Amino acid sequence: MSDRLTTVENAQSALFVPGHRDDRYARASQSGADTIVIDLEDAVPEELALTALESAVAAIAAGLPALVRIRDVRDEQGAAQLSALSDLARRSEHLLGVIVAKANDPETVSFVAAELNAAREGTPVVPLIESALGLRNAYAIAQLPGVVRLALGGLDLAADIGAEPADSLFDHARLELAIASRAAQITGPLDTPSTELHTMGLVESSTRHSRSIGVTGRLCVHPLQIPAVHAAFAPSDDEIEWATGVCAAPAGASSWHGQMIDPPVVLRARGILAAAARRSAPPSRA
Repeated sequence: MSDRLTTVENAQSALFVPGHRDDRYARASQSGADTIVIDLEDAVPEELALTALESAVAAIAAGLPALVRIRDVRDEQGAAQLSALSDLARRSEHLLGVIVAKANDPETVSFVAAELNAAREGTPVVPLIESALGLRNAYAIAQLPGVVRLALGGLDLAADIGAEPADSLFDHARLELAIASRAAQITGPLDTPSTELHTMGLVESSTRHSRSIGVTGRLCVHPLQIPAVHAAFAPSDDEIEWATGVCAAPAGASSWHGQMIDPPVVLRARGILAAAARRSAPPSRA
C-alpha cells in the first residue's frame, strides 16, 4: 500500500486551504490535520482561478503533500485543472490525490480517475457527493477503480434539493455514503465540514454523532476544528476497556460483563482498538 493511499484512507481530518492563498499553505500543513486540501473550487474567486492552480502545482512540486479539490471537469477550468494535476502527478509523488467536486455520475468520476491513473498509477480519487443525483449514484461511484473514499458536501446537497441544511438531511446522506462505501469495500466517508467556528464542543459532539452513523473522517474549514474532530473519532477510555475485554474473552465465551458476544460484537471491538491504534500513530503525510 502506497504512502499516499494510506494517508488518504486513514485521514480523520482534512483541512481546506484556499488555493489562491499560498501564504497559508505552510501553516495549514503544520496545523495537525491528517492531510490538507488545496481548494481550487468554492474558496477561490473566479478571477484568481489560474493563480490558485499555479500556486498549488508549484507548492506540491516543491514537496508539499496535499490533496487538491478541483472544479467540475465538464467545464473549461475544471478540465484545465485536471490536465495540470495529471502532469503534476507524473512529476511528483506529493500529490496525495484529487477531490472531485460535483461528483454526480460515475462516468465523469471514472474519466478523472483514468486520467490520473494514466499519469501515476494508483493516484487516489475522492468524489465529493453534493447533489441528489450524486447521492443516488453513490454506490456506482464508490466502486469505480481509483476511488478510495467518498466525501459529503452537505450544504450543496441541501441547496440542490431545496432542504434545510440540518442533521435530519445530513444523517440520511451520511448513512447512504457509509453503506455505499462498505458495499464497495472502501474506507468510510469524510463528513461535510462543520460551519461552527467558535464553540469547538459543538464540533466535537456533531462529529461524534456522525461517527455513530459510519462516518470515519471529516472535512475541516478552520484549524481550530481539528482537535475537536480528532477527539470525536478517538475511542473513549470506556470504549477501549470494553473492546479490550471482548477481544480478550476466552474462545467460545458467550458473554462478557453481561453482554452477548457474537461475531458482529467482536468485529466492532476490533474496530475500536484499531481506531485507537491509528490515532496514537497519525498517518504518514507521504
